[in-house]
Amino acid sequence: MKKKILNKSQPSYSAGFTFIELVVLIFVIGLLSAVALTRAKDDTRNIATSIALQQVATDIDYSKSLSFSRNDTITMVFDLQNNVYSVYSGRNNARSVITNFPNFSNNKVNFPRFGVNEINLKNTTFYSEKSASELQFLPGGIPYIGGSIGINNKTLTISNETGKWTIN
Repeated sequence: MKKKILNKSQPSYSAGFTFIELVVLIFVIGLLSAVALTRAKDDTRNIATSIALQQVATDIDYSKSLSFSRNDTITMVFDLQNNVYSVYSGRNNARSVITNFPNFSNNKVNFPRFGVNEINLKNTTFYSEKSASELQFLPGGIPYIGGSIGINNKTLTISNETGKWTIN
């Protein structure tokens, strides 16, 4: 007796996916990609905030060093409406913008853009001699008075005596 090893069969007319199964599959893939894109946007926003905080902190340290090395008053003026800041040399009525400051573009520090995420400066509480949005370092690198600045959902705080900054 001979056995058939290969069984030839006709393809079934019901083989494959139904229309409903394809719609459900596309819906599930769309849902998963929407969740992934939302998480990626949040992660990019956190990265952009971290980079902006590091940039401001580095510029604070540089301004403090400039005031010490030049034995001059250095003032960082934050423009909250435009999310930029400028750095000046000299006392209040005799200021001049420092044109060779790092990251300057048109005498202002601009933050890099990361897609749709933006950097928002807010809540400055420096209370210098002229304005709450000015951080002044007196000759010798000592801040006129400390304070804080909000960047997106984080706060950078500068101490009164030393000018040391912390991020909350």
